[in-house]
Amino acid sequence: MTPYLSPEILAELRTIKWLLVAVLLVGAFFVYLAIRAGARFVAGMGNLKENLEYQRFQRDAEGMLQRGAYEMVIGEVNRRLESYPSDTYAHYYLAQALFHTNKSHEARRAFEKVAELTPTWQASVDVWIQRLEERLRDAAPKVVK
Repeated sequence: MTPYLSPEILAELRTIKWLLVAVLLVGAFFVYLAIRAGARFVAGMGNLKENLEYQRFQRDAEGMLQRGAYEMVIGEVNRRLESYPSDTYAHYYLAQALFHTNKSHEARRAFEKVAELTPTWQASVDVWIQRLEERLRDAAPKVVK
């Protein structure tokens, strides 16, 4: 025996059913957003670690350059370039260290790489290349009269 349901009750049950479907869809959407936000957070934590590592590298390289520890800079930078071959700052520090260790041709190539990677640095690179050319000109043999 089937109990009798009035048309009003059936209409209310249909409304409740669609409200539940809507609530489930909205809930699923919020779960999706939460998962995406969580994924971005995790990715951001990886970037934070990389940024801190990068800041440490810059601080150390600049400190070594200021102290005149050019060979140490060359070693640190070469290790960095193994992992990050397009790191403009690493190439810039390398070029400066090579300049100060009188490795003029290598320094010029490193400065040119800096300008290739980041064209907006061209003016700074030009100053260093001019210094290199002056050094080479001054070191060239002179004609004695």
